[in-house]
Amino acid sequence: MRSIKRSGFSMIELVFVIIVLGVVASIGSRIIAKVYKRYIITQAINKIQQKSEYALEFIEKRLEHRIKDSVITRNSSGAYISLLSSKDKGGYTILEWIGASYESMASTKVPAWSGLIDLESPNTSKKQV
Repeated sequence: MRSIKRSGFSMIELVFVIIVLGVVASIGSRIIAKVYKRYIITQAINKIQQKSEYALEFIEKRLEHRIKDSVITRNSSGAYISLLSSKDKGGYTILEWIGASYESMASTKVPAWSGLIDLESPNTSKKQV
């Protein structure tokens, strides 16, 4: 008897390979989805950290040349307290201060508030009093 030489795969072998590839693909897709989700979360956290760092630097630079002890906090109703006060600071969202301006100090006028930061306003950087 002559032996028959096979030149292909049987149907069972093909089905088995397809099943194995399907299992590997499903596991791989879950891993890729988790990695992508972590990437998106990391990007969002980095953006928040950059924005908050920028805001803190912005406030620090604006308060750098203030007259000492001139910083007050004000709430939306107009009540204010000194930033150094030991009172409860709840609800105070606006910072105001007098900047060290030699031009305004040399005149006879009373210096006005030269800085204002409203923590509830998105346009705080544009407000100057």
